[in-house]
Amino acid sequence: MDALAARRPRRRGHSYLTPKARLGPSRLGGQGLLAVAPIPRHELVAIWGNRVMTTEELWALDEALRDFPVQVWHDAFMGPMSVDEIEPVDYMNHSCAPNCGVRGSVVVVARRSIAPGEELTFDYGTTDSDRWTLECACGATTCRGRMTGDDWRDPAFRRRNRGYLSRYLQDLVAAERHGVPPVGLPPGRARSTGHGARRSTAPPA
Repeated sequence: MDALAARRPRRRGHSYLTPKARLGPSRLGGQGLLAVAPIPRHELVAIWGNRVMTTEELWALDEALRDFPVQVWHDAFMGPMSVDEIEPVDYMNHSCAPNCGVRGSVVVVARRSIAPGEELTFDYGTTDSDRWTLECACGATTCRGRMTGDDWRDPAFRRRNRGYLSRYLQDLVAAERHGVPPVGLPPGRARSTGHGARRSTAPPA
């Protein structure tokens, strides 16, 4: 991602990032978002914008771009589809003990007070679902070691992230509990089959 950041032309962004954070070197490797001022709990941190794409369109992206989009709905992702569309907010990294979390589908808030110098992170499992896996070395004492698109099915995971699951994942949880189809599925889809954005698995044949 560092090379992409260096090549990225300046353009007007479609996403929002708090002025209390900037792009900088991440202790997790590559680039990340670092707080430059105190951010109180529940303050708005980011709003994802950019391009909306299907799972099929996501897999058709250049490999270097596939890590950026975030799943925001059933078979719907939001993020850059070309290098010149990458925005600073796209570099928010994962942690199994995140200090930020999703509210709704595209809004990110601080889960706790964040001090200057801390990196802003969220848990990829709170937004992305289905057939993806990613080895994790975030360094948190609660690190899962491996993330999958089925993490949202784990009751302990849901308890840890109560209030910070993406809206469509909340619908999937409700559907699993009560046996009713989730609302807002794309036409012709009986259930959600979207892949997570941060994947190490191969695209479907």
